[in-house]
Amino acid sequence: MDRLKQILFSLLLLGSISGHLISQTSPELKNFLWDKDFKSLIENYAEESVVLEEKGTLQQKIEARSYLEGEGLRVQVFAGLDKSNAESIAQQMTSLNLDSVYLREDNGLYKVQIGNFSERLEAEKILDKLRYAGVSNAWIVSSTIHTPKTVVQDTTVVPEPPAVSDVGERFLYAIQIFVTGNYEKAQSYQQQLSSSFHEEVWIKEQDGLWKILLGKYSDESFARNRLEQIRTQGYPDAWLTQVSN
Repeated sequence: MDRLKQILFSLLLLGSISGHLISQTSPELKNFLWDKDFKSLIENYAEESVVLEEKGTLQQKIEARSYLEGEGLRVQVFAGLDKSNAESIAQQMTSLNLDSVYLREDNGLYKVQIGNFSERLEAEKILDKLRYAGVSNAWIVSSTIHTPKTVVQDTTVVPEPPAVSDVGERFLYAIQIFVTGNYEKAQSYQQQLSSSFHEEVWIKEQDGLWKILLGKYSDESFARNRLEQIRTQGYPDAWLTQVSN
């Protein structure tokens, strides 16, 4: 009976991976299949069937993002065919220190949009700021928006960083996780992170932008190791920066 199961499974698996599947699989998966006999696959991975799952490059990139995509609202200030005009307007909006300016191309139409809002009232506040700045031709549109992923509780045991050997040392290292032009959003994100990480999460203002930073480290090697830990915990865009002591 076991022999019959093995033969039937072999035929089914060969049929399923022939042609289309083999042409789509990566070298890693092909090597995995080549090195395994069907009996060992059945014994080690299942009783009568084996499920092989492979994540493509696109899926890996999506999972590496620090945000999720969903339906919401944005403020749109331009929609037209002229790409250079759209780029110029996007730069103007960025210079106003508004939160999250996007330049999108949609079927040949270039759009300049601002923000990621789940509530219309939030979008209307940006409209008021734009009108105050002299931008009157803006409107609210439904759009795919970005929202930060749910903060994962950090269970990493972080050793004590080396003591500062020189009290007169001018710079320390910190890990920058997020930046926004909206102070209220920065505060909200700081509170989320503070409940999950062991180190101090603090906000620094620079040139009208609010930066959310983690920790203050005197030792560069220690800081870089901690950075790698943070990146593997769902913040691949985090980076190391220097701050004054």
